[in-house]
Amino acid sequence: MTDWKMKAGQVELMHPGVDCQYFTPPKPGGERELFPENRRILLTVGRLQERKGHDSLIAGLPAIQRLFPDVLYAIAGDGEQRPVLQALVKHLGLEEHVDFLGEVDDGKLRQCYRECDLFVLPNRAVGRDVEGFGMVLLEAQACGRPVVAGRSGGTCDALKAEETGLLVDCQDPERPEELVAAVCRLLGNATERAAFGNAARSFVQSRFDWSILASQAERVLTCSDVVAL
Repeated sequence: MTDWKMKAGQVELMHPGVDCQYFTPPKPGGERELFPENRRILLTVGRLQERKGHDSLIAGLPAIQRLFPDVLYAIAGDGEQRPVLQALVKHLGLEEHVDFLGEVDDGKLRQCYRECDLFVLPNRAVGRDVEGFGMVLLEAQACGRPVVAGRSGGTCDALKAEETGLLVDCQDPERPEELVAAVCRLLGNATERAAFGNAARSFVQSRFDWSILASQAERVLTCSDVVAL
């Protein structure tokens, strides 16, 4: 602020938003269409690049599998890291526990969110490549899903720690213990998972729905003393 010769009250941070009328929780009692009913589904959505941390969750999956033999890790998205990740899955013998979905359209994306038990974005900083915000976290929470995210970049603004999800250290992909503990905590506690999911939906509706952000934008843009960032 001081570098720009502006007072704190003259600057207002504006986040991206999500359509909470489109991204909605599944209907009670609805059957899964994409994933088997008898599996616990972990989901990550995003480009397959190093900072997204898919490798951290794959590395921790054997430990998760020992507690939850039915676990399935679904990965939506594509990118340059796919061959590396597929090789890691094969090396660990996890072919029956990891599903590479590739790029998905909007309808299938929404269904993925609705059908997962837990959304995970194990992001980390890779040099100067850092997760900016984490729109997928908002979309998953709008669908009533609890989330686990790496404590890096802007993800802390996209969830409420210990209320809608968990923030963990995912910086070292060879030491996924904190990530594993968070995933197992929520997979093993349906009551807490449901409470986080309900809180997640309310959190996104109250702060990041486009109707809320449109009102904020109107207020900021009509105030000559405030600059939006």
